[in-house]
Amino acid sequence: MSDNTLTEHADNSVTLTAARQVACLEASWEIEQLAAHLACNVIPDHDPLHLVVRGIAGRIRSLSRVLVSGLDDELEPVAHLEREVFGTAQREAE
Repeated sequence: MSDNTLTEHADNSVTLTAARQVACLEASWEIEQLAAHLACNVIPDHDPLHLVVRGIAGRIRSLSRVLVSGLDDELEPVAHLEREVFGTAQREAE
C-alpha cells in the first residue's frame, strides 16, 4: 500500500518526502555503525578471518555513505556515486 511519500516522474526523476528521507538516512547511519562494530568487535585480530570481516564491513560502510550522499547532498555528482557502487572499470566499459 502506497503512502505517497515517493513519487516517480515521467523524466525518470523521483521526489521523496522529508520523513521518508530522514528514515532512509537514519537507516544508513545505523548500518554504518553496525559495520564499524562488526569490523572491530566480532572476530579477534589474530584470527585471519578478521581481515575478511573487516573488508566486508568496509564495503558496507562505503555503500552506506553512498546512500547518505545520494539522499542528502545535492552537490555530490551521480558519477561519483556510481563509481563508488559499480567501480571505475565497470563504468568506463559502458
